[in-house]
Amino acid sequence: MGDTRVDDLFQKLKTHIENEEHKRVLKVSDELLTLLPNDEDVLKCKLSAYLQLSEFEHALRLLKKDPISSSSLIFEKAYCLYRLNRIEESLDVICGLADDPKSPDPRVLQLRAQLLYRLGRHSEGAGLYDRLVNQMKVESAELRANLLASYVAADLPSEALSFSPSSTFSSTFSSTFSST
Repeated sequence: MGDTRVDDLFQKLKTHIENEEHKRVLKVSDELLTLLPNDEDVLKCKLSAYLQLSEFEHALRLLKKDPISSSSLIFEKAYCLYRLNRIEESLDVICGLADDPKSPDPRVLQLRAQLLYRLGRHSEGAGLYDRLVNQMKVESAELRANLLASYVAADLPSEALSFSPSSTFSSTFSSTFSST
């Protein structure tokens, strides 16, 4: 009978995740954790729900107390700290992750660049944004805007002036106004 209850709860959890019902994910996760206290999948679902709900203090507490605080969730910890405006602490947490030259994670590089920018280390942030946009070819209007802002804040006028908006935007803008 216990297995049926667990199966039903996992099905509910799956449905709530698919429907993006994050508060319900938390409720069902708590029910499951009373039956399966150290289930990593359930703990990760709960963590994800906290992040989606912008409940970063709760997410951070979960990361500290439960067995999921392994190295695989360092990014999530750093992100929570960043969102709680604990910038130095976040940078300390994420530093080791951003230095992996073999397979740099764009999320990690973007967060590190944002942290450096917030700390006034604009040149370093610009270097990471440049790496994301120009070397890793990560396409995002937000990244391009952050790169330009970093160039300006770092007092790098030649880089800022030579910065080219996305070719798609430029060609769309030009073609829209050239026919008028």
